[in-house]
Amino acid sequence: MLQSPTDDGLNRLKTACRYCSWVALALEIVVLASVALVTFTIIVLMAVPSAVDSFYAEGFDVDFSSGQAALLMLMVDLLLLTALIILMLLRNIMRDISREYTPFTQNNIQRLRRMSVVLVVLPVASALSYMAINPSGTWLTDGLSLILSGLIASAFVYSLSLIFRYGASLQKQSDETL
Repeated sequence: MLQSPTDDGLNRLKTACRYCSWVALALEIVVLASVALVTFTIIVLMAVPSAVDSFYAEGFDVDFSSGQAALLMLMVDLLLLTALIILMLLRNIMRDISREYTPFTQNNIQRLRRMSVVLVVLPVASALSYMAINPSGTWLTDGLSLILSGLIASAFVYSLSLIFRYGASLQKQSDETL
């Protein structure tokens, strides 16, 4: 039985998405382990303040106290948790595409919208944490560039959700026509 080019393309898409969902799951496990490690580091820094007498990182002109180091680790934890949320949403999108007749489903549209919200919250929280850690004033340009890059990424993902919504309406029209 010959397959149409459309069916062949859909099968290739489903296969690629199945592999991508497994890769996303593996990355989720790595990020989750990293979150656990960073959280443990925060607990140690807060429980044993002498663990960090002086901490110097490139790009920061101040010595960190253990509280500031813990805040830095909290920022890293936030970034990792955000990455975990995005990976989970991507894995679910890929899994559904590999299982469904069409990639243009309401679930995938909602996941893309959630991802766009996460991409807005992340840079704002990062910039605020950066301001708290590095009060010397360089945070203004760095913080603004973080926020701007997050807004741009969020706008792209939100646009993608609108494309998926349009695709879903075309798919519905096509299904009703047949």
